Amino acid sequence: MRKGILIGEKKRLHGHKSLDLLSEKNGIRLSKKLFNALCPPGKNMITIDQFYNIFETEKEATEAFKTLDRDNNGSLTFKELKRAILHIYRERRNLFRSLGDLSQALGILNSIFYCISLLLTLLTALPFWGINVNAIVPFTSILLTLSFIFGSAVSNMFNCMIFIFVHHPYDTGDRIWINDVNYVVAQLNLLNTVLIRSDGHRVYMPNNEIASKSIHNIRRSGDMAEPISVEIGFYTPEEKLQQLERNMNAFIDSNPRDYLPGMFINVSELDHCNSVKISFWLSYKGNWQDSGYRIKRRSAFVRHLRLQLMQLEIRFYFPPQPFINDDFKTEGARALMGQNPAA
Repeated sequence: MRKGILIGEKKRLHGHKSLDLLSEKNGIRLSKKLFNALCPPGKNMITIDQFYNIFETEKEATEAFKTLDRDNNGSLTFKELKRAILHIYRERRNLFRSLGDLSQALGILNSIFYCISLLLTLLTALPFWGINVNAIVPFTSILLTLSFIFGSAVSNMFNCMIFIFVHHPYDTGDRIWINDVNYVVAQLNLLNTVLIRSDGHRVYMPNNEIASKSIHNIRRSGDMAEPISVEIGFYTPEEKLQQLERNMNAFIDSNPRDYLPGMFINVSELDHCNSVKISFWLSYKGNWQDSGYRIKRRSAFVRHLRLQLMQLEIRFYFPPQPFINDDFKTEGARALMGQNPAA
């Protein structure tokens, strides 16, 4: 990187001291400084041409730009730059925490294996000290009793070792779904995992219990999608549905940083000729690791969908229900028979 924009310890960014790479507050400050330094006057976005001016090779500039341009549209707005830098900060922070948790688990395993190796070494060295090995045979009954007591604990620890170090389905900071419940991994231990639920509850779940369940790792997923369903009147004209699909696709095309193109309407269900249930298959750019950003994009789509339904006058009506008045029925019958209804 050329002189002028340097990021790192004891380096400077246009005369300012470098910022802490593990602080989100300083990450926002850094994104402002980078955007003001790179954005051309009178423009509101950065292109790869500005990166060519600060990197020594074109390859380095392209790789750096792709790292920040997460939607691959060839430009960077301030919001996109800030979101990308904060994502990098959080990834570094979670990486350090994950390495610390794994190091702690390895430390516990090291202590256990050290005790086992020490015991085996002592048993092997007994003949060199003139002690007959048969003298410790009576103690084997004690070891057999302990094996019944701690056998399940040892088996549980072995299964947890396989789960953490071999399967390794998540790291600290990952967003995961277990039994359709949204969690964020707060701490990874040898025997249990500390999870934070979406409502803020801290859950301590044993690793052997998690290993028996289906785990959806959101952070390791790619582009994600979800259906958004709405119920409309059964006699809604087909022309209005086609116009609704065109209008919603125009909204998606106008927000290429948030959504993937190619949304379509799926008529999924007919309810006894009373209503029609339609679904919009909404594809996002990126995954749902940032839950707040996902909710923001979904809410924007739903608000625009509501606006289009109102403009096209697409509504849902409850089907008419017959109403029979017993008194009116009796009076009508008497009138037909030529009798006085008041009699």
